[in-house]
Amino acid sequence: MKQIENLVSSNVSSVRYDEDENTLLVKFTRKIGDTKPQYEYVYDNVKDEEFQILVEAKSIGKTIRQVIKGKTFRKLEVIPIPKTIVI
Repeated sequence: MKQIENLVSSNVSSVRYDEDENTLLVKFTRKIGDTKPQYEYVYDNVKDEEFQILVEAKSIGKTIRQVIKGKTFRKLEVIPIPKTIVI
């Protein structure tokens, strides 16, 4: 699985690419105080060349819209990991 390192975006918090499945996994940034569930979107039929376009993009948010336009997707709810409290 490939991942965009040092991602700087106000709209996208993570982008990963599974080259075996040709899927792009995108987690969008949540607003502070948002209590709704967070989702990771899984886009199908994404080519390696399309992922490379994202890696080289100056604006991930704008470019990602172009790459995923018209692709089928599914939403996976992100389950937060509880913080461990040490007493």
